[in-house]
Amino acid sequence: MGNKKYSLLFRCFLATLIVAGCTNDENTMSRSDNKDGNTISKLEQTLQDQQETIVDHENKLTALDEWEQVMNELSLLKESTYYLQNRLDLQEAVINETTNYKTAILNSFDINEESFVINITYTNKLIDEDAPNGYRLIESTEGTKEISIKKDVPIWMLENPGESVQVTWEEFDPMSGFLKLYEKDGEVVFISEIYLP
Repeated sequence: MGNKKYSLLFRCFLATLIVAGCTNDENTMSRSDNKDGNTISKLEQTLQDQQETIVDHENKLTALDEWEQVMNELSLLKESTYYLQNRLDLQEAVINETTNYKTAILNSFDINEESFVINITYTNKLIDEDAPNGYRLIESTEGTKEISIKKDVPIWMLENPGESVQVTWEEFDPMSGFLKLYEKDGEVVFISEIYLP
């Protein structure tokens, strides 16, 4: 009888261990599932953060590409400006070597069918630090003259102080009244109005 008691007691003990072990395994699995869930959640957040970082870097790269494009365009514009300034300097040198110019104040003008007659007073610029613009115009030794100009001579007038436009005789309406007359072999070959502040 003693053995049966021990055997029964042993079976109860074994049953208790099995039941306790299964319950313990379920708790362990439940805790493991929670840990895995937290790890997955953290990994998903990290992945989302990295995707946002990638989008941010892509936006910065796009902005950098746009900046680089603007800088390239600016560089081309600088090269074009240098080229145009060089060409302008060259043309001015050619004009100065092949023609003479004189400045004059326009007193009056008359247009007829054959020619354009202007009455001008030739001037020279005299440096004068007391003058508002640092110089003053004085009448040159050539004085006042009336000049007949052929109809095909180009005339450029000021549209505003910084811009000149080519005009016909009929459109001749000086803004400032100061002219630059380009001459070749004693004949006026080009007229431009100049701005003197």
